[in-house]
Amino acid sequence: MRIRVTLHLVILALIVGAGLLVRLSIAPYTSGSDIAQFAGFADTFLSKNLCFFKYSGTESHISENWPYPWPYPYGPILVILLSIPRMIAPTPVIHYWDAGTYYVYVPTDWIIASKSVFILFDTLSALTIYFIVKPFSTRKSLLSVGFYYLNPVTIYVSSIYGMFDAVAFFPLAVSILLLLRQGSESLRYTVLVSFLAGFSVAVKPNIVFPALITAIYACKPLLKEAKRVVAGVLSFTTGVLITYLPFEISCPGSLLTHYSVLKNISAPGYTPPLCYSFNGFSSLATYMNSKTRGDFTWVTANWWVPALLLFTFLFLKLLRERFDIVFALENFYLSYLIFLTTYWRVNYQYFAPLMGFTAMYFVLDRFNVFKRAISIIYSTYVMLWFFMFPVSWWGRVHIMNPNYEAIGLLDSISLMVFAEENYLMYSILLTFLGYIALTVLLLPAREPCNGQLSRDPLHP
Repeated sequence: MRIRVTLHLVILALIVGAGLLVRLSIAPYTSGSDIAQFAGFADTFLSKNLCFFKYSGTESHISENWPYPWPYPYGPILVILLSIPRMIAPTPVIHYWDAGTYYVYVPTDWIIASKSVFILFDTLSALTIYFIVKPFSTRKSLLSVGFYYLNPVTIYVSSIYGMFDAVAFFPLAVSILLLLRQGSESLRYTVLVSFLAGFSVAVKPNIVFPALITAIYACKPLLKEAKRVVAGVLSFTTGVLITYLPFEISCPGSLLTHYSVLKNISAPGYTPPLCYSFNGFSSLATYMNSKTRGDFTWVTANWWVPALLLFTFLFLKLLRERFDIVFALENFYLSYLIFLTTYWRVNYQYFAPLMGFTAMYFVLDRFNVFKRAISIIYSTYVMLWFFMFPVSWWGRVHIMNPNYEAIGLLDSISLMVFAEENYLMYSILLTFLGYIALTVLLLPAREPCNGQLSRDPLHP
């Protein structure tokens, strides 16, 4: 038994070590545009402190010396986390116009410092997935960690482009871990799970659908104990708002300014460039507008209609199901897939949490092989984009002294697709696959494992 445990831990260490080695090997030599902008945000926070949100709009980019006129649409956690490495790596971002071309170069110390935060939470998320799955199957817990941590999507997001979706995913994964380990019989865990779910939304709002589903599970039984529902709602709301309160108290009007930023940036429109647009309807509307100059904004403006309809179906599914671990993990996955399939503007980094939900779900979906296959096909298709897009671009565009060995390595695994029509077709097929997966997964399912699954903490 001890030998088996030791072998299990060795394999886990090898998976995490391999994933970490890949991340650390490529991270210093690539940078997405957001890494440059994050330096500006962190500088503003360090100078303005709790009045930061007063300066979070696009109009501040000149006075605050941001490289791009992009507003700050995220919660306080990101800028607070980034301010720590920014104090360690304060080298300014170089940006200037020359002969009609705008150049932005990110210093290596800031690339390493900021990505270290993203890689840390990527690693913590992988280990949390391991602890979620392990009670049900030690072998499958290794498979799920490998799927997430050696996944080209998560490697790209945290270590090549550099984005913080794992920071938002981690507290939600911890809330799911607590829910599955402790169940929802304790009011204390209802409060804690709901709070962490809300807290994840405060980090990045795109995680809101699975966070709401997690809070709903934490509040069961909904109809028997009103105090549990009240506690869950208040805890979720507290998790969302608690990090904002010091900013609003110290600098009144901060929340109103932040709301205006969120409202402006979420207003539906077109989604250029097509190579980075992952809603098929939005991509098609953008393409048609560029070719005909016609008005196709009605396509993106009505994204909420299918989202509301599908989420209603998901809620009805929740009502008719028992609180079973398989159903729970399926519904977390489903809720995020609804967001990815319907939201009018989907960036590639949004798929990193999906890989986490897939890693939890597909290894446990023992009662329906077809559903499991659908989730794998969809995730595999998402991964394909990584090999289509010339990701070595991020080793060139913002790096003053490019590392051509790293660029050559990335080029060697890339199909180097440039034509926007190819990305248009990719996006349309991705959305089509999303709706197929949602249709299949929202259909009524038979009871798993003859109505009971071993070690099922949610089974009443």
